[in-house]
Amino acid sequence: MKLRARSHLHRRRLAPGTVALLGVSMGLPLPPARDTQPQALSTPALEHVEVLRIHRDFGQARYLIALDGWVARTDLPQLAGLRLWWLDLARDDVRFPFEPWIHRAVEISYLDVSERRHTVTLRTDDLAFVFAVELDDSGQVRVHAPARTAQGSSARCEVRGARMLARRFLGVPTGVAEIRLRCRSPHGGSWRGVMVPTEHSCDKPVCGAG
Repeated sequence: MKLRARSHLHRRRLAPGTVALLGVSMGLPLPPARDTQPQALSTPALEHVEVLRIHRDFGQARYLIALDGWVARTDLPQLAGLRLWWLDLARDDVRFPFEPWIHRAVEISYLDVSERRHTVTLRTDDLAFVFAVELDDSGQVRVHAPARTAQGSSARCEVRGARMLARRFLGVPTGVAEIRLRCRSPHGGSWRGVMVPTEHSCDKPVCGAG
């Protein structure tokens, strides 16, 4: 989605590198994390953009994971924040927060890298899956992730679609096993790959389960 500045807003920015655990950045509060209709996701200060929909191999098909972003309505638009939460297809794409069991299984953190680049990281089972969200010079919000191609080589994926596969313990989802990606080809069309995670130290009880 292309975004344009609509009005000037004086605000205080947080320094690059600030970790926003609740999806808040730039000193501008995002819409409250509660049941929210899509049309209410934009505010006078922030313009909402749906960055990515993530499908899953667990739970009801009506619920997807939405990665939403907000851009400050300024003369020079800046990426204001990100949030991962549920999207309910049966209720016209209403968003609502994750339940506590999600946060017990997966640690989600947001990092304000620069005015135009933020990351969201999912940490689980000694692995970290990192999406980089960028606001480019044309006003497009794009999301990238490291991927492994079908041929086994590594590539930078401009993500157009994703499907999350759960790690299970006794049949119960306990974390993220794999994220499959649909990527935009620079020459048109698309290609498919698997997201490449990085290792990290995990102190959650579910780490290593299954």
